[in-house]
Amino acid sequence: MNQKNTLTSNNSPLGTLPCIICHKKLEHAVPEVGEGNQPDCGVACTTPGHYGSRVFDPDDGHFLEFNVCDDCLRKAAAEHLIALGFKGRDSLRLWAPGIEDFSDN
Repeated sequence: MNQKNTLTSNNSPLGTLPCIICHKKLEHAVPEVGEGNQPDCGVACTTPGHYGSRVFDPDDGHFLEFNVCDDCLRKAAAEHLIALGFKGRDSLRLWAPGIEDFSDN
């Protein structure tokens, strides 16, 4: 792969990616550093693919990374489109901002 097309935590020729939903330009959360995909007012999401995908399901360790701005995240949460997962457990709950109850309730 061409080095200029890679995105690493140490050097990001791509800069901070825009929101994948509304395409809003997102600034870097730490402008004085400015490297890597660290969006301000948004989240960076990664996926290793998924068995059912007809677009991306590699088995070689590659992953996709994309950003969702806070406005789109809030809208999706209000429409009950996001699940909150618990690391190490096979459980998902509908998520909304402010609902980060990590207990087993």
